[in-house]
Amino acid sequence: MSATIERNLRLYPPYQAARSSAFWLPVFFLYFSSRFSVAEVLLLEAIYYCAVVVLEVPSGYLSDRLGRRPTLLVATAAWTLGYVALAIGGPWWAFAAGQVAIAAGMAFNSGTDSAMVFDSLAALGRGHELAAVEGRAQSWGAFSMAGAALVGGLLASFDLRSGHALSAIGAAVGFGLAWSLREPERTRVAERPAAQLRAVVSTLRDGALRWVFLFAVAMT
Repeated sequence: MSATIERNLRLYPPYQAARSSAFWLPVFFLYFSSRFSVAEVLLLEAIYYCAVVVLEVPSGYLSDRLGRRPTLLVATAAWTLGYVALAIGGPWWAFAAGQVAIAAGMAFNSGTDSAMVFDSLAALGRGHELAAVEGRAQSWGAFSMAGAALVGGLLASFDLRSGHALSAIGAAVGFGLAWSLREPERTRVAERPAAQLRAVVSTLRDGALRWVFLFAVAMT
């Protein structure tokens, strides 16, 4: 059993690299505005952010109830479908549907990936390694995002859709890696969403965390 859980830790950095392959990032506004008016493009972005907010708490609750692996499979499948929809193109409503799917991928992945690592390390009795394992994986993700943005920007000179097409491939690789994960045992039962939300809000009493939170909101 420990060997299969150990595999989660080996697959986690490649998973972060695959899911962070945002080839679309530097050119998505150019791509959208080549097909729609600025008002329609901004509405597409508003739909994305609203969907992330709406899905964030339910996705976390499902992660606690159904498990980390199924939730990551939903996330990577949603990302793949969303990127494919945007790469294919079509009418405005198809782009809106793609944005909702990408937002679902973001919400279902958010926190679940870290929780998978936390649960895996706890099951192995190695919880003290969390910062090192998470830091290494996030560095893989950062390098992947930077490289993907550079490549995506260059390829967009030939076709603005290429960024989303390549990101769909990255998300599909992420799906394959998530499929290979094994669900670790958990010792705690998930609390209801309202209780979890109160616990999250209570952590903002920490001054440093409050400043980080405000910075993230302002940056977004």
